[in-house]
Amino acid sequence: MALSDHELILLNNIIYFPDVFREGDSVAQILVKIIYQIEKNPDLKYAKMSAAEWMNLVSVIQNNPRLSSYNVTNITTPSPNQNIGTIACFVESLSHPMDVNVVFKGTQNGYEWDDNGEGAYLLESDCQKAAADYINLLPEQYGNHLTVCGHSKGGNKAQYVTITTNRVARCVAEDGQGFSNEFCRKYASVIPVRQNKIKNYCAENDFVNVIATSIAGESIYIKTEYQINPLLYHKPNLILEKNGELRPAGKQALWTKALHSYLQEIFDDMPEPQRSYVIDGVMGLVEGKASEESMYNRMYSVWTASRYWLAWMTEHTQWFGAASQFLAKLLRDSTKLFSPSAYYDLNWFSIDLDQMAIIQENMQNHKITLEAMANQIQTIKAELHGISYSQIRVSLEVLSLQILERAKAFEQIAKAMERICRDYRENEKHVKSLFEWTENTGKNF
Repeated sequence: MALSDHELILLNNIIYFPDVFREGDSVAQILVKIIYQIEKNPDLKYAKMSAAEWMNLVSVIQNNPRLSSYNVTNITTPSPNQNIGTIACFVESLSHPMDVNVVFKGTQNGYEWDDNGEGAYLLESDCQKAAADYINLLPEQYGNHLTVCGHSKGGNKAQYVTITTNRVARCVAEDGQGFSNEFCRKYASVIPVRQNKIKNYCAENDFVNVIATSIAGESIYIKTEYQINPLLYHKPNLILEKNGELRPAGKQALWTKALHSYLQEIFDDMPEPQRSYVIDGVMGLVEGKASEESMYNRMYSVWTASRYWLAWMTEHTQWFGAASQFLAKLLRDSTKLFSPSAYYDLNWFSIDLDQMAIIQENMQNHKITLEAMANQIQTIKAELHGISYSQIRVSLEVLSLQILERAKAFEQIAKAMERICRDYRENEKHVKSLFEWTENTGKNF
């Protein structure tokens, strides 16, 4: 018999506890290791959950013999800067699994924070594609009726693989964020067919599930207790009662509805490359010191996001009457001031291929000239005989090697120029064919 929704959400929680998963272990064995870690460090905190909350969670699962008997298998063990993340299968039988539940862990490192931002403006992110690869490479004996689940980014991955693979029968996400407009356009014919498999359980004040476009067939809002720190509304155990059952149904908070509307305006209306630059900068702020985004990018992103917020408020509240729409546009346009993205707007990017060919030829000529010089030096060196010339011969040998190193550098530059020209020509042909296709079909690409 399949696990219930609240049992899957319990698995969404324990996947956050590090260093306790070993291939073939039962859930009961995993719980013993969690207890040991808590007793060793009673002040630990994972996924914003205290040791006391973890102990309550352990107790709930221990009182569920069926869930405790499931085994964990096909575990991924990622390291920083990897796109796979932690994923594990929980099965009722290792030898003949009939109920296979894939659990995706939420955001866990700097790479995944960056990937979260990319998922809001790219067609598909690296971590999403890695999640689909994981599903497709699972053993054939697992069949094509998998259950997938996960919290936050894990919930996003679970929804993604439900749409993009043919192996998922059921998806139970928890506070999973949405998808880019580009993704929704590409899978416009698939989403309506498969979204009925997806449930997304959301804390009524959660701020993550409102990011980007939801594709869930059913979004279920859960009433939760008041949290002093708004970040705690995203805890994975928040929608569960102390006995492990789901809390009563609620309704989405007004402020998260407004946040979704504001964010969607950025995703819909902010032009590229400004949009991706701003989203990357905001994710860099969230990531903190480990982010590769420059401080200027992060500060500019806050400046831009605040002006888009003012523009959104001006339009929705009509603060300035008939002039509101004009002022909102002025605020949005002002964000382009000091925007680094303006310096690499690809709409104006072009290469003079003839000039590049001349540079490539010059690099090759320099290489040939330097190699000839090195050969001449070797000839002079060979003509110097006797011990009195030994120091000069050594100096000439060093000079010859240095010249050959420079010749090699010029050769590498010439090859790079050749690759750039070749790739640019191929891309031009590809873009031209896309425009011809749109003109012939009347469709957008």
